[in-house]
Amino acid sequence: GRRALLAVPRAGRRPFLVGTAAVTVAFVTGAVFLALGAQIIRDVVGTANAFHAAATLATWPLVVVPTTLLARRIPTSAAVRIGGVVAAVGLALLLVAGVADSLAVFLGSALLSGVGYGFLMYGGLGLVTAAADDGRRASTFSSMYLVAYLAQGSTAVLVGALATATSLDAAVVVAVPVIVVLCLATAAVARRSRGSHGQRGLGRRSRTRKGPADPRIRGALLRAVAAYANVFASMTKR
Repeated sequence: GRRALLAVPRAGRRPFLVGTAAVTVAFVTGAVFLALGAQIIRDVVGTANAFHAAATLATWPLVVVPTTLLARRIPTSAAVRIGGVVAAVGLALLLVAGVADSLAVFLGSALLSGVGYGFLMYGGLGLVTAAADDGRRASTFSSMYLVAYLAQGSTAVLVGALATATSLDAAVVVAVPVIVVLCLATAAVARRSRGSHGQRGLGRRSRTRKGPADPRIRGALLRAVAAYANVFASMTKR
């Protein structure tokens, strides 16, 4: 028969949901920084220097790749927990940067958020890969990316609409705390359900490995980083 375009694994449903949540939160965090980063630096931090804005935003994608290399040394569920907390701290610094009008604080926010993104993406992709039923990996990944991209697009549209209706400062103050809560909630769920991940999703073999080495994970991660790099490149050319 015809294969379904979307699929949710049966035996590994919980790790799939946690992994999807991790990737979704990572995409939402990226939407805030790469879709609105230049405006945030100009309007919230108060600098109109194009070089400073581009250099600061460049730190975000630059730290993602080395972070994923580091994430390979720990279990995937631990990567999600670390990524959620670090991303939450980075976003909290974004609010501080706006209040203090500090480009240095915004730089720290971009660095930590990039690190959080790397851990969340690698851990989330690892959990989804391990949870996918044999022969249905493509459909499972399609389900994950559908949720993640819908959340990313919705975040960019809603924050943009709020910024247009009020101000960018107000949009950041409203949106960032919500995303911080989502980051921490994802980390908490990953921590609370790590035992079931080991039994149902990852299995004994995965728990003894340094990290998921499946080429599909690396390929998906590189595609995500490349997509964000293209967004950054187009944004700096404006």
